[in-house]
Amino acid sequence: MAAIGLGLLASYKVSNQKFNIYANRLGSISGLLLVVFSMLLSSFSGDSDATVWSQHWTFYVGVSLPCLAGLVISTLLTAQVAKLKKPEVISVGVECCYQNVGIAQSACVSMFSDPVKRGQALCVPLFYGIMEALVLGIYCIVAWKAGWSKAPRDENFCVIIAKTYEVEDDDGLNYEPLLDGEVATEAETGEPADLKFNPIV
Repeated sequence: MAAIGLGLLASYKVSNQKFNIYANRLGSISGLLLVVFSMLLSSFSGDSDATVWSQHWTFYVGVSLPCLAGLVISTLLTAQVAKLKKPEVISVGVECCYQNVGIAQSACVSMFSDPVKRGQALCVPLFYGIMEALVLGIYCIVAWKAGWSKAPRDENFCVIIAKTYEVEDDDGLNYEPLLDGEVATEAETGEPADLKFNPIV
């Protein structure tokens, strides 16, 4: 709760693109470390039933099903029913499939004092995290190559992994001088009175 509260406060108080980038990276690293920590807790619980790879086959089916079903259903609904743009379809699909397993892992660690029960509980978010990483990785690569993402399909893979294709700030908006006879005031447009917005980039 403290992390969520501090994150919301920082995003409200600090309006800086560089801060957002580093905060995002810090969050990713923290999430990865939490996964490693949870795997260690599960592995050293002292019971073979408390490890991810020693579960009954029904465990893997049950944990994987929400991930796969959420991705397929959301993609079909947004593409065929809502008629969203292709990048928006991918975004909704990812959001419906991806769950923050870090919250579930933290809950498991804090709820159970018994190492065996804690290890068994951690198996669920650990395996779901593995599944969503694999499924979404394949999903996003296929969508990228099919031209459904904002990243150019012929771009280098390492480049699209490192680069963001979202709108970063308003400084990239194009403005051009008003033509003769065109009248616009700053009060009406919210833009400099001698400029108009050109949506073509």
